[in-house]
Amino acid sequence: MRARNRLVFLFSLTLIYSNSYSEVVEVVSGSNISLVSSNGQYDIKEELGSIQGNNLFHDFNQFNIDAGETATFSGSSNIENIISRVSGGDPSAI
Repeated sequence: MRARNRLVFLFSLTLIYSNSYSEVVEVVSGSNISLVSSNGQYDIKEELGSIQGNNLFHDFNQFNIDAGETATFSGSSNIENIISRVSGGDPSAI
């Protein structure tokens, strides 16, 4: 039983560490949303940004992508431009 408890503890630490280290934090309408990758892929969809005309805007507090990871920005067919900025005080790691 003790070995099982250790494994559960180590697994929990691994999940906590991996989720806190590799994440994209986006500010949307004053609230923070953290996106955790799915197998190294971040899907940044239209509903996470704001639309003005045919433009989709994303404002990130922090934006970090590790080696081998990708971020895909998507919007509906009427979106002509996707514009993103990082406005937090920390440097991005891409």
